Amino acid sequence: IYITAPMDTLYERFVNRQEKVDDNLMSREAFEELDNEPTEIHIATLGAQCEFKIENSGSPEELKEKVDAIITALL
Repeated sequence: IYITAPMDTLYERFVNRQEKVDDNLMSREAFEELDNEPTEIHIATLGAQCEFKIENSGSPEELKEKVDAIITALL
């Protein structure tokens, strides 16, 4: 299962989560540059190989529903 979200959503969640005190100070451009880190550059390629893809742009409840639907389909 490949779970992804639009960059706008990812950035907004990152800023709001504030895992580090200064996360809300990171610019959108700097955030997007994180996708070029060695640990990140192959994620989209791996995701393309997945049987299921979830667009996680909604609420946590919506994500759970999507995951549950996949699990149900696999049973």
